[in-house]
Amino acid sequence: MEESKKESSQNVNNAINENEKSDKVIIDRRAKKSKKSFMTVGLWLILFSGFFSAVFYVYLGDEQSADFLTEWFSRLIQDKQEFDILNLFLSNVASTGIYLFVIFILGFSPVFSFIVSLVPFFKGLGSGLAITYVYMNYGWRGMIYEVLIDIPVNILLMFIIILTTKEAMNFSNGIYSALKNRVINDISLKRYFLKFFIIFILVAIISILNAMFDFMFFKYLNIL
Repeated sequence: MEESKKESSQNVNNAINENEKSDKVIIDRRAKKSKKSFMTVGLWLILFSGFFSAVFYVYLGDEQSADFLTEWFSRLIQDKQEFDILNLFLSNVASTGIYLFVIFILGFSPVFSFIVSLVPFFKGLGSGLAITYVYMNYGWRGMIYEVLIDIPVNILLMFIIILTTKEAMNFSNGIYSALKNRVINDISLKRYFLKFFIIFILVAIISILNAMFDFMFFKYLNIL
């Protein structure tokens, strides 16, 4: 009888422990999900702060800065008008590849995850300067190009920059945690390389399509 009571009590305790473990797992999952959402929102805010900083700078900046930007962007567009599809493709890949390379390298640093989070700011800054310049200097023709080509492409690339930045920050934090606790947790160098390789292939595909549309706009439609 006593053995039966002990066994019943042990079963109850085991059930309670299992429920506590299950509750803890659910809480941990919710905390991680909340942290990821907070990181995503924060990175988008950083990116858009760079974008609107560029817009305000162009509109409120001094004439010397405006003249410099006008000269720089006009030379860039003139070069694009003379490029063939291959050179347009290489130019597009290089402009995004620089961001990806910086993000990828900074992901290996256990203490620079906060620096990685600043990369979207510069992406937003560059996009804001380019879009604002085209609108101010080409009017309705520039807006046609921006709405049909540049803005959709920039939105896709912004998503990619945010995605890779999150991946690099998580990898960097994982290295820091492993060094601090002297335990190899869920760090996977192979997975990190594979994700960036897939993303680079995606950027290359976007760049090919962008180069084709740019070539059409510059050569045949003469929008810009």
